[in-house]
Amino acid sequence: MPQILKPEIKEKILKSALDSFLENGYRSASMQQIAQNAGIAAGNIYNYFKSKELIFSTLVSPVVAEVKAIFKPFVGGLPSFHPGDRMNIAEKKMGEFIKVYQNHRKVFVLLFEKSDSTRFETMRTDVIESMASAVIQMKNKLTPNPATHEQEVLVKAYVTAYINGIISILTEKIDEDLKLEALHKFLPFMRSTLVESLR
Repeated sequence: MPQILKPEIKEKILKSALDSFLENGYRSASMQQIAQNAGIAAGNIYNYFKSKELIFSTLVSPVVAEVKAIFKPFVGGLPSFHPGDRMNIAEKKMGEFIKVYQNHRKVFVLLFEKSDSTRFETMRTDVIESMASAVIQMKNKLTPNPATHEQEVLVKAYVTAYINGIISILTEKIDEDLKLEALHKFLPFMRSTLVESLR
Protein backbone atom coordinates (compact mmCIF):
# COMPACT_ATOMS: atom_id res chain seq x y z
CA MET A 1 0.00 0.00 0.00
CA PRO A 2 1.52 3.37 -1.02
CA GLN A 3 2.37 5.81 1.73
CA ILE A 4 -0.03 8.72 2.17
CA LEU A 5 1.88 11.96 1.78
CA LYS A 6 0.93 14.67 4.25
CA PRO A 7 0.92 18.33 3.14
CA GLU A 8 2.12 19.48 6.56
CA ILE A 9 5.22 17.24 6.29
CA LYS A 10 5.96 18.60 2.83
CA GLU A 11 5.73 22.16 4.20
CA LYS A 12 8.08 21.28 7.06
CA ILE A 13 10.60 19.93 4.55
CA LEU A 14 10.38 23.05 2.40
CA LYS A 15 10.78 25.36 5.41
CA SER A 16 13.74 23.34 6.68
CA ALA A 17 15.32 23.32 3.22
CA LEU A 18 14.88 27.07 2.78
CA ASP A 19 16.61 27.75 6.10
CA SER A 20 19.35 25.24 5.32
CA PHE A 21 20.01 26.61 1.81
CA LEU A 22 20.13 30.17 3.12
CA GLU A 23 22.49 29.27 5.95
CA ASN A 24 24.78 26.80 4.18
CA GLY A 25 24.26 27.34 0.45
CA TYR A 26 22.85 24.79 -1.96
CA ARG A 27 26.04 22.77 -2.33
CA SER A 28 26.65 22.31 1.42
CA ALA A 29 23.07 21.58 2.43
CA SER A 30 22.28 17.87 2.63
CA MET A 31 19.06 15.90 2.40
CA GLN A 32 19.86 14.30 5.76
CA GLN A 33 20.27 17.69 7.42
CA ILE A 34 17.06 18.99 5.85
CA ALA A 35 15.15 15.91 7.03
CA GLN A 36 16.63 16.16 10.53
CA ASN A 37 15.68 19.84 10.86
CA ALA A 38 12.19 19.04 9.57
CA GLY A 39 11.84 16.40 12.27
CA ILE A 40 11.38 13.44 9.91
CA ALA A 41 13.36 10.30 9.19
CA ALA A 42 16.11 10.78 6.60
CA GLY A 43 14.63 8.06 4.37
CA ASN A 44 11.15 9.58 4.49
CA ILE A 45 12.23 12.81 2.79
CA TYR A 46 12.63 10.92 -0.49
CA ASN A 47 8.94 10.04 -0.43
CA TYR A 48 8.25 13.76 -0.82
CA PHE A 49 11.20 14.93 -2.91
CA LYS A 50 13.43 12.70 -5.02
CA SER A 51 16.38 15.09 -4.84
CA LYS A 52 17.78 18.24 -3.27
CA GLU A 53 17.50 19.89 -6.70
CA LEU A 54 13.76 19.21 -6.76
CA ILE A 55 13.34 20.83 -3.33
CA PHE A 56 15.28 23.90 -4.48
CA SER A 57 13.26 24.11 -7.68
CA THR A 58 9.98 23.81 -5.75
CA LEU A 59 11.03 26.70 -3.52
CA VAL A 60 12.20 29.14 -6.19
CA SER A 61 10.03 28.32 -9.22
CA PRO A 62 7.07 30.54 -8.22
CA VAL A 63 9.42 33.52 -7.74
CA VAL A 64 11.23 32.76 -11.00
CA ALA A 65 7.86 32.78 -12.79
CA GLU A 66 6.96 36.16 -11.26
CA VAL A 67 10.31 37.70 -12.19
CA LYS A 68 10.09 36.39 -15.76
CA ALA A 69 6.54 37.74 -16.05
CA ILE A 70 7.81 41.20 -15.09
CA PHE A 71 10.56 41.35 -17.68
CA LYS A 72 9.13 39.28 -20.54
CA PRO A 73 6.41 41.77 -21.63
CA PHE A 74 8.99 44.56 -21.32
CA VAL A 75 10.17 43.78 -24.85
CA GLY A 76 6.99 42.43 -26.39
CA GLY A 77 4.90 45.43 -25.33
CA LEU A 78 7.26 48.09 -26.62
CA PRO A 79 5.32 49.06 -29.80
CA SER A 80 2.26 49.96 -27.70
CA PHE A 81 4.14 52.30 -25.36
CA HIS A 82 3.57 55.98 -25.86
CA PRO A 83 6.93 57.77 -26.29
CA GLY A 84 6.13 60.04 -23.34
CA ASP A 85 5.84 56.99 -21.07
CA ARG A 86 9.26 55.56 -21.82
CA MET A 87 10.93 57.21 -18.82
CA ASN A 88 8.46 55.49 -16.49
CA ILE A 89 8.79 51.96 -17.89
CA ALA A 90 12.00 51.05 -16.03
CA GLU A 91 10.60 52.59 -12.84
CA LYS A 92 7.44 50.47 -13.13
CA LYS A 93 9.40 47.28 -13.77
CA MET A 94 11.71 47.95 -10.82
CA GLY A 95 8.69 48.60 -8.61
CA GLU A 96 7.24 45.23 -9.58
CA PHE A 97 10.62 43.56 -9.01
CA ILE A 98 10.86 45.06 -5.51
CA LYS A 99 7.30 43.89 -4.81
CA VAL A 100 8.40 40.30 -5.58
CA TYR A 101 11.06 40.70 -2.90
CA GLN A 102 8.53 42.10 -0.42
CA ASN A 103 6.19 39.14 -1.01
CA HIS A 104 8.91 36.44 -0.93
CA ARG A 105 11.86 37.85 1.04
CA LYS A 106 13.68 34.63 1.92
CA VAL A 107 13.11 32.93 -1.42
CA PHE A 108 14.20 36.10 -3.26
CA VAL A 109 17.51 36.06 -1.35
CA LEU A 110 17.84 32.33 -2.05
CA LEU A 111 17.29 32.83 -5.78
CA PHE A 112 19.56 35.82 -6.29
CA GLU A 113 22.28 35.18 -3.71
CA LYS A 114 22.40 31.44 -2.98
CA SER A 115 21.58 29.64 -6.24
CA ASP A 116 25.16 28.74 -7.26
CA SER A 117 25.44 25.17 -8.57
CA THR A 118 21.75 25.10 -9.53
CA ARG A 119 20.03 25.61 -12.87
CA PHE A 120 18.85 28.99 -11.54
CA GLU A 121 22.33 30.45 -11.01
CA THR A 122 22.05 32.65 -14.13
CA MET A 123 18.82 34.33 -13.03
CA ARG A 124 20.47 37.64 -12.14
CA THR A 125 22.31 37.72 -15.49
CA ASP A 126 19.09 36.81 -17.32
CA VAL A 127 17.25 39.75 -15.71
CA ILE A 128 20.10 42.14 -16.57
CA GLU A 129 20.26 40.99 -20.21
CA SER A 130 16.48 41.14 -20.60
CA MET A 131 16.27 44.68 -19.28
CA ALA A 132 19.32 45.94 -21.21
CA SER A 133 17.92 44.47 -24.43
CA ALA A 134 14.53 46.08 -23.79
CA VAL A 135 16.05 49.51 -23.08
CA ILE A 136 18.08 49.36 -26.30
CA GLN A 137 15.01 48.27 -28.29
CA MET A 138 13.03 51.08 -26.70
CA LYS A 139 15.66 53.60 -27.80
CA ASN A 140 15.65 52.16 -31.32
CA LYS A 141 11.86 52.12 -31.69
CA LEU A 142 10.82 55.27 -29.88
CA THR A 143 13.49 57.81 -30.76
CA PRO A 144 14.63 59.13 -34.15
CA ASN A 145 18.24 57.97 -33.62
CA PRO A 146 19.01 54.28 -32.99
CA ALA A 147 21.39 53.39 -30.16
CA THR A 148 25.05 53.64 -31.06
CA HIS A 149 27.47 50.87 -30.12
CA GLU A 150 28.81 53.10 -27.35
CA GLN A 151 25.29 53.66 -25.99
CA GLU A 152 24.61 49.91 -26.04
CA VAL A 153 27.78 49.32 -23.99
CA LEU A 154 26.76 52.04 -21.53
CA VAL A 155 23.21 50.71 -21.24
CA LYS A 156 24.49 47.23 -20.38
CA ALA A 157 26.84 48.71 -17.76
CA TYR A 158 24.14 50.94 -16.23
CA VAL A 159 21.51 48.19 -16.20
CA THR A 160 24.04 45.84 -14.55
CA ALA A 161 24.70 48.45 -11.87
CA TYR A 162 20.94 49.14 -11.56
CA ILE A 163 19.90 45.52 -11.04
CA ASN A 164 22.92 44.58 -8.92
CA GLY A 165 22.38 47.68 -6.79
CA ILE A 166 18.74 46.84 -6.15
CA ILE A 167 19.53 43.22 -5.31
CA SER A 168 22.43 44.30 -3.09
CA ILE A 169 20.20 46.65 -1.11
CA LEU A 170 17.33 44.15 -0.84
CA THR A 171 19.56 41.29 0.35
CA GLU A 172 21.45 43.31 2.98
CA LYS A 173 20.86 42.17 6.55
CA ILE A 174 19.44 45.50 7.69
CA ASP A 175 16.06 46.83 8.78
CA GLU A 176 13.43 46.83 6.01
CA ASP A 177 12.75 50.55 6.47
CA LEU A 178 16.43 51.29 5.91
CA LYS A 179 16.32 49.23 2.72
CA LEU A 180 13.39 51.26 1.40
CA GLU A 181 15.14 54.50 2.32
CA ALA A 182 18.27 53.37 0.45
CA LEU A 183 16.18 52.37 -2.57
CA HIS A 184 14.44 55.76 -2.67
CA LYS A 185 17.87 57.38 -2.95
CA PHE A 186 19.37 54.83 -5.34
CA LEU A 187 16.58 54.34 -7.88
CA PRO A 188 16.10 57.94 -9.12
CA PHE A 189 19.86 58.39 -9.47
CA MET A 190 20.27 55.22 -11.54
CA ARG A 191 17.17 55.89 -13.60
CA SER A 192 18.32 59.41 -14.54
CA THR A 193 21.80 58.07 -15.37
CA LEU A 194 20.29 55.41 -17.62
CA VAL A 195 18.01 57.89 -19.37
CA GLU A 196 20.90 60.33 -19.87
CA SER A 197 22.94 57.60 -21.58
CA LEU A 198 20.23 57.28 -24.25
CA ARG A 199 20.02 60.94 -25.25
